Amino acid sequence: MEAANAERFGAIYLRATLRGQGHHDVSDLPLRIQAFRRGTMNPNPAIRRLAGRAAIEGYDGDNGPGELCSDFILARALALAQDHGVGLCTVSNSNHFLAAAPYVEQAAERGCLGIVLSRSKPVMGMPGCGERLIGNGPLGFAAPTEAGYPVLLDICVAYASFGTLGALAEAGARVPATWGGDSQGVATTDPSVITDGGVSYPIGEHKGFGLGLLVEILTGALAGGPVADGIHPANPDGSGVHSQTAIVIQPDALMPAHAFRAKVTELIDRVSVRAPAVRIPGRSSFDTRERAVRDDAIWLPREVVGELDALAVGLGVEPMCV
Repeated sequence: MEAANAERFGAIYLRATLRGQGHHDVSDLPLRIQAFRRGTMNPNPAIRRLAGRAAIEGYDGDNGPGELCSDFILARALALAQDHGVGLCTVSNSNHFLAAAPYVEQAAERGCLGIVLSRSKPVMGMPGCGERLIGNGPLGFAAPTEAGYPVLLDICVAYASFGTLGALAEAGARVPATWGGDSQGVATTDPSVITDGGVSYPIGEHKGFGLGLLVEILTGALAGGPVADGIHPANPDGSGVHSQTAIVIQPDALMPAHAFRAKVTELIDRVSVRAPAVRIPGRSSFDTRERAVRDDAIWLPREVVGELDALAVGLGVEPMCV
């Protein structure tokens, strides 16, 4: 990977890992390295513009990492929003983007409302159906506040992402039967059954499924990429099937930037006063990040450190632990 791409790639992983979620962070890095080694993902994509008009643009990601492709379209959406008040960019022929937080966080730091969505390979269906029909609709948003942290939500429209389910399976944990089923459509409390050929269920059944379709439309369909179980014609190996969309709104097109921040702050203040126990999305991950910065340390599971160090030795890179 070229130095400039490596710097951007690493910055995304740092942002994701600082949130302290324990998945969709640096623990995913070995999977990307494996893909680079197999040649199924392009570490230095030549992202090219396909179409556009005014505040909307579409790009081809050249089978690059979703991290680089999503960071690129977020930057373009920010630039368009500066000119037009709103910017929307899509990218097809991309791959897994890790998480929405690292991108929408950048928008909030610039005083903007940022929304990022991604399609994924089919993993989600409906209760009673054993077929994986569509992706689980990863998406996130962030908005600036005057509270010292952004309102930031990073979710999928299934009850749990496959990353979360995998971590729970490794821990030997059980999950609610509403979270997913086996390949025959029978609900299960074993997360490994869901990940190993089963199907995850959407939040709120038809409501979550409908939101999953919306994510597919705003990403795969709008970007001109694969949808549902489609494959990219340039990648018969099944790579490059992800598409991402970044939407950035510049509040000062409608009101002074400080007035928008004040309104968002008023929103969370009113909620917090009435229900102090309710967690505002983004607060705990921001606090985790602040602790990491203060301690000059990121705490990682021992097995993750071991896996990264083994890769480092094989690549001639200094390991974290000697």
